[in-house]
Amino acid sequence: MLSSLDTTSPQENCLAVLTREMQRCLLHLAAPCNNNFPVRLLTPLTFFFPIGEKGSKGEMGDEGIQGAEGKQGEKGEQGSKGDKGDLGPAGVTGPSGPKGVAGARGAKGARGDAAKLLRSAFSAGLSKPFPPPNVPIRFDKILYNDQDDYNPATGKFNCSVPGAYVFAYQLTVRGRPARVSLVARSRKVAKTRETLYGQEIDQASFLTILKLSAGDQVWLEVAKDWNGVYVSAEDDSIFTGFLLYPDACDHHQIT
Repeated sequence: MLSSLDTTSPQENCLAVLTREMQRCLLHLAAPCNNNFPVRLLTPLTFFFPIGEKGSKGEMGDEGIQGAEGKQGEKGEQGSKGDKGDLGPAGVTGPSGPKGVAGARGAKGARGDAAKLLRSAFSAGLSKPFPPPNVPIRFDKILYNDQDDYNPATGKFNCSVPGAYVFAYQLTVRGRPARVSLVARSRKVAKTRETLYGQEIDQASFLTILKLSAGDQVWLEVAKDWNGVYVSAEDDSIFTGFLLYPDACDHHQIT
């Protein structure tokens, strides 16, 4: 008989008893199972009513607290070679290195063109005695005149290479006195004389150095009544001149 203080209905009591029995049976069945397979105790509601469908995904929660720093991982594989970088600025010039060893002597060079030497010379003899006075004596017997600087038709030497020249003469004098002048640029630069009378015969000689420019002319002449310059088959009278050295700055120099 139910107590007057018990307000539970018979249906509720029956349900409670049934629930306890079912839980006990399930615990008994789950006892020998693996501990990894937990038993979920059924409530009276879950026993009589089925489990509903899975709900939708909830909103993301707040960011959690940063965890402790993990251990350093293993070294990865070497990556591929990168592109070539830009050229950097030039560095500071380094000190000079030590002097190197002398190289082997080179081969002998080819023979060059021979230098063209400047030349000017002449020598000429008189072919007739007693030349006319106060005009150039025409020494028309050419001994040397390769450069043609001496003109036997006029008896004048024409300077083609500026420089220092040597002029000389060796004259035979016979029967009358001789006064001989060396003329350069139409001016008597040197004068000599030989006094001789009758059939006597003698020699007169002279030598000097003159500085000439291109175009200057040089010759010999005798004075009036002093033209005893002589020549024969046995005696000669010769006028000579040659370039001693050319001017250093002249364009006719060795090229």
